[in-house]
Amino acid sequence: MFQHYIPALKQENFSGEIHSSLSSMEIGKKLKKFLRENQGKEYIILFKGSQNTIFTEEALAALLTPTERKNLVRQSVDWKKKKKKFFVSL
Repeated sequence: MFQHYIPALKQENFSGEIHSSLSSMEIGKKLKKFLRENQGKEYIILFKGSQNTIFTEEALAALLTPTERKNLVRQSVDWKKKKKKFFVSL
C-alpha cells in the first residue's frame, strides 16, 4: 500500500499534499475538486493502485470525458458488475 511511502516523503521534506484511500472513486472525486480549486497552478499527480481490487482506473475516470473513459481498462459489463460489488462493500 502507498502508506509506507508517506514517512519517506515527509523525511525528505516533501511539502505537497498526500492523499490516500482504498476507494479509487472517492479519491477521484477529491482529485477533481483539487484540480478545480487549483487551476493555473503546477502540480504532479501520482496514481498507484493494485492490479486486482483498487481499480485505479475509476479515479482516473473522474478526470476524463465520456469518450476518453472508453479507453480505460476493465470497462466491460462483467468488470463493471465486479467493481460495483466491490465499491458497495467498502
